Order: sequence, then C-alpha cells, then structure tokens
Amino acid sequence: MKRLEDIKGRIWREIPLSQHMGVEVDSVEPNRVVLKAPLELNSNHRMTAFGGSIYSLAALACWSLVSEALTDEEVDVDYVVIQDGQMDYMEPIAGDFKAEAKWSAADREKFISSVRRKGRARATLTATVGTGARPGARMIARFVAQTEKYSHPSISLAKIEKKKKS
Repeated sequence: MKRLEDIKGRIWREIPLSQHMGVEVDSVEPNRVVLKAPLELNSNHRMTAFGGSIYSLAALACWSLVSEALTDEEVDVDYVVIQDGQMDYMEPIAGDFKAEAKWSAADREKFISSVRRKGRARATLTATVGTGARPGARMIARFVAQTEKYSHPSISLAKIEKKKKS
C-alpha cells in the first residue's frame, strides 16, 4: 500500500493536473499500471467522462509505467515525455473510470537496455480506459526517455530552475 501512495505522490508532484483530476493508483506490476479517476471531477456537460480527462488518465498511466520501470531498474533519466498519442473514443464512459497501461516483458527490457546503452529510448504503449470489462477508449502512444546528455537545452534549463526553487 505504501508503494502505491509513493507512486501517487510522485505523479501528483510531477504532473500537477493529476491531483486536480483526483487520480489514484489502483495497481502497479512490472508490466502493467492501472490508475483511476472519479467521474465527479472529470465529467462533461452530459455527465460522462470528459474526453480530455480520458486522454490525460491514459497518458498518465503510460507515463507511470515507463517511470516505474526506470525506477525499478535504477536507471536515472532527465525526463520521460509523451512524443505522440492517438486516442480512439469508442463509447461514453458514465462512471468512475480506470486506465490500464501495459507492455510486454520483452518491450520493457528493450526499452531499459536502450536507455542504458544509448542514454535514450522510445516505447510505444497501449492504454485502455473504461469502467469495467469493455473499454470506452484506447490510446496508442509513444513515450521517450532521455538522460541529461541528450536532453534539449530548454528542458535542462527548466530542470535547473525547478531545482533552484526547491
């Protein structure tokens, strides 16, 4: 339970929008992360989940999956970001909802190995979002992780400014 709270704390710290969305960590495994969010904080005018919240929860689940893999493998990177993402909205989501992101053990190992060898890596991840067995939405997204050696100057400057404020 403490691990889930620690992960939630990091998500809330690193991605402040997640706190406003009421994001909670449902479960974490080496190749799977499930996040959840309440409809009450993420509804649209039709009292179904807002499309932006659905996208955000899916992206957060993928980001968490990559970030946790790097933490578990003790690989230090400068950043993990989404490079691109495609969301298919298949049906309205009319309740509290969950996003499940996963990758295969082989994809995880390839990603970690690439960061260790090259200082950067890309992973294509899939996340499903819904209230139960039938997903209401599906995301396919590419995430990038890089060490400081390969970071864009503006990202490194932002990191320095953030440390100054701490």
